[in-house]
Amino acid sequence: MNTGVFSHRLFLFAFISVAFGFLSITVTATFAACAQEEDIRPSALAGSWYPAEADALQKTVDELLGQVSAPDLYGELRALIVPHAGYQYSGFAAAVGYKCIGKQEIGRVIILAPSHYYPLRNCSVPSFSAYRTPLGDVPLDVEACDQLRKNSLIGEIRKAHEREHSIEIQLPFLQRTLDEFKLVPVLIGSLDDNGIKQAAEALRPLLDNTTLLVVSSDFTHYGARFEYEPFKTDIARNLRDLDYGAFRLIVDGDCDKFMEYKRSTGITACGALPIAVLLAAKSGGSLSMLLSYYTSAEMTGSYESSVSYGAFCFTPKRILLNEAEQQTMLRLSRDVLKSWTADGSEPQISLSNYNVTPALTRKAGVFVTLKKGSDLRGCIGTIVDVSSVVDAVFRNTQNAATRDPRFPPVTAEEADSLSIEISVLTPLQPVVNVNQIRVGVDGLVLQKGSNSGILLPQVPTEQGWNLDQFLQHICLKAGLPVGSHNSPGAKLFRFQVQKFAEKDQP
Repeated sequence: MNTGVFSHRLFLFAFISVAFGFLSITVTATFAACAQEEDIRPSALAGSWYPAEADALQKTVDELLGQVSAPDLYGELRALIVPHAGYQYSGFAAAVGYKCIGKQEIGRVIILAPSHYYPLRNCSVPSFSAYRTPLGDVPLDVEACDQLRKNSLIGEIRKAHEREHSIEIQLPFLQRTLDEFKLVPVLIGSLDDNGIKQAAEALRPLLDNTTLLVVSSDFTHYGARFEYEPFKTDIARNLRDLDYGAFRLIVDGDCDKFMEYKRSTGITACGALPIAVLLAAKSGGSLSMLLSYYTSAEMTGSYESSVSYGAFCFTPKRILLNEAEQQTMLRLSRDVLKSWTADGSEPQISLSNYNVTPALTRKAGVFVTLKKGSDLRGCIGTIVDVSSVVDAVFRNTQNAATRDPRFPPVTAEEADSLSIEISVLTPLQPVVNVNQIRVGVDGLVLQKGSNSGILLPQVPTEQGWNLDQFLQHICLKAGLPVGSHNSPGAKLFRFQVQKFAEKDQP
């Protein structure tokens, strides 16, 4: 054979082989890309529940977030309960919740949500590669999802996720408040009490310091269209009573009583089971706060049908100040008291001599109480968080010693015989329904016009008052007639305190 022809044919064969190989790789890569593309769960809400265009959606979410401010959480955010209706209805409440994220670093978000369209048994975690919204793709935490599906209670029912809005509606808020994160979407179906606890146990290993647990839930669905009309008169008040009955148990972190309440009232909170799983997973280790509450009926003006929207945040349950911080504040207060009563001049005390931790620089309401034995000798404080804890202790010690109008100024001779008690207040929360007040746990503030009054949580316990008596006395303390807390223009708030005193210290 002619060697030149052979070489040419060999070259041509090699070329064709390489070409087919390249084509094969290209086709394989194209099919892989298509398969991956098909594995992305597309948006089911764009153009209906929220805008389909990225710019319009971003503007909508940013405007909602811009309308609200974050509360002082007294700890890092660990979980949220937020609603899942269209943004024109529940967007404000959701924004209040997501505003709590602030600058906190969160790398994973677990969303627990109810299944509205598919009769789901137990739980479903999908194996999509990502969820898509007009703002981009949200990747799933594949490893965490695989870990959850190893639990016998948790499988994958893709059909349950196809139309479901309760997970997707949360994603644009997360995309606008977090830089990068991975998603673990969990649909909660029918669960008994044991199933709730089993789901909670499966989730608990994933709840590290960079994971946010989000429960997607609306509350009472009222009206004939929802087949739920437990009352037909005074609907606004009864709706609040019904919702706040559930809210109290959420704040208390009591999963069992929350489920008992659901069974006894039939309350149509669509995310009741996801909420129960959250409460069981946290198992009393969290501090919860109601951030926002309103109903769709308040927005439309019609109570023919109504959906309630609430937002809660959960932070680690911890004392506001640890023991060392308490001792530091008591020592500062004692030094101020001695210095002030010695000559009546401004105490020459340098804060550099005290271990002022970040918790002591946080703004909070603070009361300083002076006692002689069991008798009150002076008590002055600030209700709202206008200054840091350390500054408030400094100033209110002076004020309790010299400016309580019920007593003469404390003298240097008696200063050593007095004991000091300090109460640090949590942020004020509006009281919408008086049944949410916990006697012995909550303090009260009543404001109406130029009148105001405050009673610390320990007062009704010390006096043996029930709730009605507590409300009567807060009105009297504010210089108002009994029952004024229900009058137009009156604002009633509750708060909790951390109380510590010199006699309590080792």
